[in-house]
Amino acid sequence: MAQETQGYNGPERRRGGCECVQVSEAQIALMIEEEVERRLSKAEDKLLTHLDVKFGQLHKLISDAFPGGDPHGHRMFHEKSIKDADSWSRIKGEVLSKFLTSGLWVAAAWLAFAVWQSFKESVRQ
Repeated sequence: MAQETQGYNGPERRRGGCECVQVSEAQIALMIEEEVERRLSKAEDKLLTHLDVKFGQLHKLISDAFPGGDPHGHRMFHEKSIKDADSWSRIKGEVLSKFLTSGLWVAAAWLAFAVWQSFKESVRQ
């Protein structure tokens, strides 16, 4: 009551009852090496495709971050804004300095006038 499986005849198949292909260790090593190389090449292609997509996304993100996609123009705009702010700050400092200097001269003149008026009053009496 042995049940035969199609394509398998038990231990008889190992005895040379079938036409088996003899493969040497060198051929097996070569087949393994070729398969490893194929898979590495496939993985490399997949990685390069992934990197290309990511760099494309990064390039789009950076380009969209600047008006007109022009990082140089963006930098120049900020440099000009900084220079304008520095100029405005310097002008405000000079105006304040002139105002304070003028105020001190007015105060000194008023004090001199008050002293002169006081001196004139004391001389008249």
